[in-house]
Amino acid sequence: MTIKTSILLVIFALIVVVVAQTESKTTTCTPKIAKKALRETHRLQKAAPAVWVNTLYDSYKKYKVCEEESIEAGYSTAINTLMRKNWKTTPKLVKYMQNDTQFNEFIFSHALSEHNSIEDIESLKKLATEKCPKGQQDFCKKIIE
Repeated sequence: MTIKTSILLVIFALIVVVVAQTESKTTTCTPKIAKKALRETHRLQKAAPAVWVNTLYDSYKKYKVCEEESIEAGYSTAINTLMRKNWKTTPKLVKYMQNDTQFNEFIFSHALSEHNSIEDIESLKKLATEKCPKGQQDFCKKIIE
């Protein structure tokens, strides 16, 4: 084996270790990550209308490993609130959902979750019924059902 080959193997091994460590960090909800995720759910409700979808998706990618009860409730409230407050921009949300099936499931499970009040769920369903954005009939149908 040449020195060049040995160096390449060492570099490859280091990359594998770094990737493995990164993966392990993102697949476990430690108490520290859970605390950050819970704070994040409160921050999300205040996301600016122009960036709420990006902010929500970034949060989902970062904290999706944490689905404990309080965090789940926080995401449910945030998602339902953001969708109702920013209904006209839901087509952007739908694009993200179409490109990431797990995110799609995440959104629907939280938007209509029992953690939301009946009034908030009904308000979201009313928007989907009466003000469905053009081209978003499948999305609205899933909310209504």
